Amino acid sequence: MSINADQPNGSMRDKLLPFLALNKDYLMTRAKLPIVVTWTSDVPIYAVQASLVGIQDVLNASHEKRDLILVGTNGVSAYEYPGADRIVKQAISRQREHPSGPYGDQLILDDLKLILHSQKWKALPHWDVMILNQDVTGRSDGKLINWAFGQTNYGHDNQWQIMSMQSLTRILRQNWDETTKASAIRLLLRHEVGHMFGLPAMHDVLSELPQRKDQLNESLGSHCTNLCSMRQCLTVKEMLDLAEELEESEAPDFCGECQSELDAANKYRKRLPNDVLSLYEDFKNDK
Repeated sequence: MSINADQPNGSMRDKLLPFLALNKDYLMTRAKLPIVVTWTSDVPIYAVQASLVGIQDVLNASHEKRDLILVGTNGVSAYEYPGADRIVKQAISRQREHPSGPYGDQLILDDLKLILHSQKWKALPHWDVMILNQDVTGRSDGKLINWAFGQTNYGHDNQWQIMSMQSLTRILRQNWDETTKASAIRLLLRHEVGHMFGLPAMHDVLSELPQRKDQLNESLGSHCTNLCSMRQCLTVKEMLDLAEELEESEAPDFCGECQSELDAANKYRKRLPNDVLSLYEDFKNDK
């Protein structure tokens, strides 16, 4: 089965008609779309497991019943998706700039995003999480920065999806044991998937919710200033310190303000009907 990202085939289009009639912002923010998780083959198993636990932490805190579809390193032939390794290679080969850092050549996240948005599986509305073991960078004010943990953003052009691309390289290269690295990785994914859900300024995603004004830091996006997974971490050491502080204090993953936002958002988001969810079976099984 071959799907065109702009024109779904007949059977899919019929089932998606109620959603095709909605604007993309509604689909991305109001429908409880499945979350598709992919990773490159050089991500260690323990790091994959820690990442998935971090994602599940957000699902548990949100109380949203979303399907989590683990594609992993595989391709999906029904959608002509070649797999995460080949996607990364394509992105690197198309880069006009070739930055490097202490951990080798860097992948420019904007180029990876463009490749991902061109995939035919975007015909099926979903959220994407891609986990990488490749040092990455991005742009700020049009200029490449030194490095980044990753990037989480909402949509592109007329595509129906929210995407998060996260690099574990700088955590994996630390001289820490696997348990310590896993703790930092779990927090990184929890933090970034929290952004996918709209934290910590949910009003920007769901206008019905009250606008949050306190305990916010607006540097490089909105972040929480409480003891919370949504606190900003600019270095690997800060990420580990926050992970350890949350664990040692036995604090919940999200502070009261962020948890209240998740609870309120759940009332406005709707699960997809079963006949639409059935469209994702090929996606899950055809690898």
